[in-house]
Amino acid sequence: MDFLHLSDAATGANGDLLEHHLKILITEFHQTQSSAVYSSFHKTVRFNIGYSKEVKWLETLMTMKVQEEILEIRRQSENQNNIIETERRRMLKICTIEKEKAKFGKWLK
Repeated sequence: MDFLHLSDAATGANGDLLEHHLKILITEFHQTQSSAVYSSFHKTVRFNIGYSKEVKWLETLMTMKVQEEILEIRRQSENQNNIIETERRRMLKICTIEKEKAKFGKWLK
């Protein structure tokens, strides 16, 4: 996406339009986790209005979203690894029990 057409939105009432487009970018990034959208956000900020206080806040918000997504992916990966490890241990326990049953089965009958 090319957001360079927002250069007129740097001041006045058009500033709301720019903020709206930046929020769309944030939402789109949150939904797609696309690095291209993240890059477009930064290009929009740099080419249109520089680093005003509001845009710094939006940029911080965007960066926080990226960090949240990374942490969520890590949490999901950790949870998946824990599930896999628990299942592995359960299967190992079952196999051990089955081996013991087979070994001592003749005496258990």
